[in-house]
Amino acid sequence: MKPVEAAIAELAASIAALAADAQAIRSATGAAGEGTVLLVDDDPVARMMTAAALARRGWRVIEADSATSALQLFEREQPQVIALDAVMPERDGFATCELLRQLPGGVHVPVVMLTSLEDEQSVVRAYDVGASDFFVKAPGRWMLLSQRLRYLVRASRVRAELARSRADLLRVQRTDALTKLPNRRRFQEIFGAELQRAHERGSRTGLLLLGVNRFRLINDSLGVGAGDQLLLQISRRLADAFRGEGDADRSRQWGCDSDDVDPATRPPGPCMARVGGHEFACMVPDLVYEDDLERLARQAFEAFEQPFWVGGNELFATASIGAVVSPSDGRRVVPLLARADLAMRTVEEVGGNGFRRYAERMNTTRAAHWKLESDLHRAIGLRQLRLLYQPKIDVATGAIVGAEALIRWQRDGELVSPAAFIPAAEDSGLIVPITEWVLTEACRQLGVWNRAGLPPIPLSVNISGRHLQRGTLTVPVRDCLNAYPIAPGQLELEITETALMRNLDDVLPQLRALKALGVSLSIDDFGTGYSSLAYLKRLPIDILKIDRAFVGELETSRESTALVGAIVSMGHGLDLDVVAEGVETPEQMRCLAQRGCRLMQGYLFSHPVTPDRFADMLAQGSRSLWRADAPECSTEGTR
Repeated sequence: MKPVEAAIAELAASIAALAADAQAIRSATGAAGEGTVLLVDDDPVARMMTAAALARRGWRVIEADSATSALQLFEREQPQVIALDAVMPERDGFATCELLRQLPGGVHVPVVMLTSLEDEQSVVRAYDVGASDFFVKAPGRWMLLSQRLRYLVRASRVRAELARSRADLLRVQRTDALTKLPNRRRFQEIFGAELQRAHERGSRTGLLLLGVNRFRLINDSLGVGAGDQLLLQISRRLADAFRGEGDADRSRQWGCDSDDVDPATRPPGPCMARVGGHEFACMVPDLVYEDDLERLARQAFEAFEQPFWVGGNELFATASIGAVVSPSDGRRVVPLLARADLAMRTVEEVGGNGFRRYAERMNTTRAAHWKLESDLHRAIGLRQLRLLYQPKIDVATGAIVGAEALIRWQRDGELVSPAAFIPAAEDSGLIVPITEWVLTEACRQLGVWNRAGLPPIPLSVNISGRHLQRGTLTVPVRDCLNAYPIAPGQLELEITETALMRNLDDVLPQLRALKALGVSLSIDDFGTGYSSLAYLKRLPIDILKIDRAFVGELETSRESTALVGAIVSMGHGLDLDVVAEGVETPEQMRCLAQRGCRLMQGYLFSHPVTPDRFADMLAQGSRSLWRADAPECSTEGTR
């Protein structure tokens, strides 16, 4: 045999032995721990040697000799890393890398370009087509290649874990933990993208904002856990109510795990979200008829028709719904949400359980309300509040036997009635400092009259239910009694029947503490609330004040006349004084006196007057015009 032929035979035998050895190594370590590498090289000897070297170092190697087989193997095997020869016939490694990046799962898989080319142009081209790294092939560098692949796989896994963690974090940040609906943040993103899409297409977008009425009472009485159960049931019912909207494809959902909101791939139908503690929003894309919003609202109301079962308790809930339409009501997310909220609050203010579309006049009214509250904040500091005094008359003698302090606001040169600003004071919480100011001023004025030698009369002050709810009324009353020269019995506190009964068990200790200070307690507007003899016996009260609504009907309604007579008899039977307020005609005065009511106040006797004018009236003594003389009560026109 010739020497050359002998050398060729020896090389072939060596290659065959090496191939068998490589195959044995791959079989033994194919499931080992470094991961799977897809090795792509058209040179069988180079591919065999590289595969054997990587297999020895713990890699599971799958081999491809062309771009076509590489693409097929990648889709089937989904390797952790790809070692791709740059120079191959037909389709080289650069083109193959570009194709790999377009396959499902191919965007982030690490790709190492294997080449003997070290020129700058080849390196730049490798990275341009999406290669993760560049490795120059050379004998004996297998350990370095293995380490490079290991690093890329590890980095890929870290990147994938970070991506998963980021997706989880985004989902948490954008999802309501209780209902699993999009939260306010996510809803604003979705709503904003939809408004942009609608603007480009010239379509309209509707928005419903639903609030659960009196939800705080449920939390306060049954606990936060019960409130959460109720909200979860409400969210499921609302989802069912809106499920019939949109096209037939219900498989897609408004997601919470992505930064992007792609209008082209958005789910069909409304998007529902929880945007507040007890508030839900429903965005309606591609709105055709505005009447559809009211129809959807009716579907939402139907979800509240059946009772909710929470912790073994049967609960009924109602809702208030406000609606807006873009672009007619606006084109931006935040103003639209604010206007829907304003429409919803308008429903709540009239009792709830209704639907209302936003109108610009609501904004004007609300702006006036905020202006009123803002001015009211400054009213105390600017000394704009005034007290007027309306006398209480004993019609048996015609004498002034007491007075009621009535607050007025000197705003911009005119006196504002409390009916105009007290509701705003209640809403804002300003009623508490205002009530304390009234207490202080009334006691100061009593002290002035006492020092002037006028007959010592009781003065009544209206108390806000906020003080009773807070349990903070005793301290300011005690401070006023200590600060001014008045007897405790000269101060009467008037509390409405509704405020008393809102939480009687909490109110009773406060009333007893006030009685211990020596003040008198009066139930104002009696007859408009519970009017129960059982609770009257429990309350440490001294006076009943008959509501003016009944007094005003004495001349026209037998029922009111009979009711007033019953209140007077009940009050006297409990050893209480009974005062009728709102007396405006002599006939009303005589009718009340005929039924045993001697104490009255109203425009028949005097409008509320200034402190100086009241002092003059008190000094004058009794008046015959204020005496009833117990005539027969006329019943003409009474039904």
